Amino acid sequence: AVPNTSDEIGKLAIAFNQMAAGIDRAFEVRRQSEEEMRHFVADASHELRTPLTSIAGYIDVLGRRQNVDSETLHESLHAMQQESNRMTRLVNDLLTLTRIETGTTPDRQRLRLDTFLTKALDELRLGEHGVVESRDIQPGITVEADPEALTRVVRNLAQNAIKYAPGAAQRWSVFSVNGQAAIRLEDTGPGISRQDLPHIFERFYRGDTARDRSAGGSGLGLAIARSLVELHHGRIEAQSEPGKGATFTAWLPLATEPNA
Repeated sequence: AVPNTSDEIGKLAIAFNQMAAGIDRAFEVRRQSEEEMRHFVADASHELRTPLTSIAGYIDVLGRRQNVDSETLHESLHAMQQESNRMTRLVNDLLTLTRIETGTTPDRQRLRLDTFLTKALDELRLGEHGVVESRDIQPGITVEADPEALTRVVRNLAQNAIKYAPGAAQRWSVFSVNGQAAIRLEDTGPGISRQDLPHIFERFYRGDTARDRSAGGSGLGLAIARSLVELHHGRIEAQSEPGKGATFTAWLPLATEPNA
């Protein structure tokens, strides 16, 4: 039989178009990845430049003065130490985020969330930060998770609430719904605006004046919390209205039974 040339050419054209579309998608993914990296580097550089500029300013002032009284010297050294500590936290958080996003495998263990969260909150000593804390922890809920990573999630959520809602009460709870375990934090702070809420888990995001650099921190706490939860095939979400506090919930798959 004589092959149908038009059919062969048609199949070849379809295959070529599919290949071209695949190449276009690959280039688009790469372009987006490079764009995200450029933004990340620009944000990180900006965050590091701020404390460096502050330290350089203090050094310049001290260098220009021939006679520096002890009080001015002490205040300047204290301010430089604070800025140095801030840079250290930022670099450590950047390294943590990089390790997570480059595919770090969590050391999963079976964890009873009632025991885990009770211990994690006790160690945080939130009362020493002026926090009125309450707990509603259902017993017997078990997940498979890296305890160190999950402790970091709890600590970041608690510290975020302390920074942006100082003096607010914190209510922690553990429960399960439809095969998912939940660790929830509700605070009684000023809440988060509607325009800022979708962005608060982004790296370095700071929206309104209640979430500016004066609150301290690296601007990476919630981004790290999200990445760690997603590393466990979970998700984290926030709900809030201005003046009505904020609620953060980390969802994790329930552990399967050992003999299942």
